[in-house]
Amino acid sequence: MTPQLFLFATFIALAAIVSSCKEDTPSQPAEPAEPAPKIAEPPKEVERPKPNIKHLEGEPPGPETKIAELGEFSVNVAEFEKAARIGALFGPRASQGDYQAVPPEQLAIPTVQFTTVRSVLASKVISKEAKSRNLEVSKDEITKLYNSKPEFAGLAFLIKNTSEDKPLEGELAKLSIEPEDFWAIGEEVLLREKLADALVSEITEEDVWQAWSFDNTRSQVAALMLSNTPSTDEIDAFVEKKSQKIEEFFKENERRFRPPERVILDILNGPADKLQAAEADLETQSADAVALKHNLTLRSGIRMGRRENSEAFRAEIGDHGYKSGSSPYLWKVVDREKTGEAELTRPLKREIAAEILRTQDLTPDVKKRLKAGQRLMKKLKDDEDTIIKVKSQLAAKGLELHLIEPMVKSPSGSMPVFGLAPEVVEKAFELKEGRTSQPFISRERGFVIHVLKRYAPDKEVFDSEKKELIERYKKELRPVVVDRYVQGMLGTSQLDLHPLGVKFGIVQKDP
Repeated sequence: MTPQLFLFATFIALAAIVSSCKEDTPSQPAEPAEPAPKIAEPPKEVERPKPNIKHLEGEPPGPETKIAELGEFSVNVAEFEKAARIGALFGPRASQGDYQAVPPEQLAIPTVQFTTVRSVLASKVISKEAKSRNLEVSKDEITKLYNSKPEFAGLAFLIKNTSEDKPLEGELAKLSIEPEDFWAIGEEVLLREKLADALVSEITEEDVWQAWSFDNTRSQVAALMLSNTPSTDEIDAFVEKKSQKIEEFFKENERRFRPPERVILDILNGPADKLQAAEADLETQSADAVALKHNLTLRSGIRMGRRENSEAFRAEIGDHGYKSGSSPYLWKVVDREKTGEAELTRPLKREIAAEILRTQDLTPDVKKRLKAGQRLMKKLKDDEDTIIKVKSQLAAKGLELHLIEPMVKSPSGSMPVFGLAPEVVEKAFELKEGRTSQPFISRERGFVIHVLKRYAPDKEVFDSEKKELIERYKKELRPVVVDRYVQGMLGTSQLDLHPLGVKFGIVQKDP
């Protein structure tokens, strides 16, 4: 599966959700394969905790309710549901005609809603771009694709097991899937391939020069960096003067500050063989009795969250289990601590004040020190004597001048010395040669940078290697050209997923 297959990727993701719902199901003897597709019942042997789903308030949406727009394109609720139904064709047993419907509660997952809607929108963009270039795909090509790729085995099964007496349309109707949608899956895959060829053929020499020039432009900078850590006095002053801002931050992030729900356990420690021998006794005996009987160490009232022991966290009071690992133990649930309401106490106000000061702007002291350094950095030139002199003057003020080797503009925002610092990288190529920046913040650090030298690529070098460069750029671009083109288009899309939250709800994260 290529990375640009948005809609196909969504189907696979939805199918994976179905598969995960069955991963603990005990194996059953295989039954003879039936050619007719069927929607399997969820396994009854395994009870999984139901997700906490909250339905948003609002008017119940209809099939035509819009949830995304991009120029002339739009996506409605019916199209979202259609994409979810198609996901059944990519389930773990689809190749045998066993089509697992995506559980409705999985459609309440925000990432599923977002990805699916964007995928449907992307499919429409691709269809239009393909038609504008007179690109077409036949059913024979789609059938060949379905039969040749294992990821399409569920679709190939339907084609192979239909006849005049059992037409494809009827089998699809059992899955509430229209024939045109069945063929549209493969059509998009093949149109992407043809569209990639078309877009690559439209790349000009000037396009390659601009890309090569961008990739090979380097910037050499000098930089000051200070950790943007507020002092105790700055935190106290912020608490006193910016109480409204603290309260707003608290309300927006209240879930973060709630005491977490925890399970209270009796823990039995000892050798693994003794623990395993003692486990059955926990069913009818107390933890202290089992500890005494099997010579195990008992620790009572141990509190654990979901991350520490997810099985115990999901269990009921009185349930027990064995936790394997380097330090195995037996556990028995004694009680639970429910999530409480968060309180905006004085310590929490100081914690919030410190976070705001650290992440949203430079602290007053850091800004003052960087301003003093900025005045000296304006004297910098691309010569060793000047650099040594300014570096010494900065050191006298407790500031260290970092000289960065010439670097290219990293798409990820990483750079030498400072690691991930996208704002620094951006300014290193935004400023003109010889210019100094104002103090700014990046990843909880304060910076001032000065561009010592900008190295532009040589056009003559490009011209001498032009043929090879054009071929290389086209080859590298082809696998991602459609993806980049569509992503650029989707950047201006408007999504309103509230109607989906009303109909399907939103899965709430654990506190």
